[in-house]
Amino acid sequence: MCQYIEFVADRLLVALGGTKHYNQTNPFPWMELISLQGRKNFFERRVGEYAKSGVLTKSTDSNSRNFTTSEDF
Repeated sequence: MCQYIEFVADRLLVALGGTKHYNQTNPFPWMELISLQGRKNFFERRVGEYAKSGVLTKSTDSNSRNFTTSEDF
């Protein structure tokens, strides 16, 4: 796992315009598959990116939709 962390650090350094520090190879090649962007066929599947947040939830409280800036942070 340490080798993978060093590999990711090297990749981030290169992405930010630097040079590799650890010169490690990826010990888990299947991890590259996780970051691949999924392709969706618009006509075969419901595309979730087009749904508004909270559209499918039902709220009985009428005050839950009011926007206020008086909350303490």
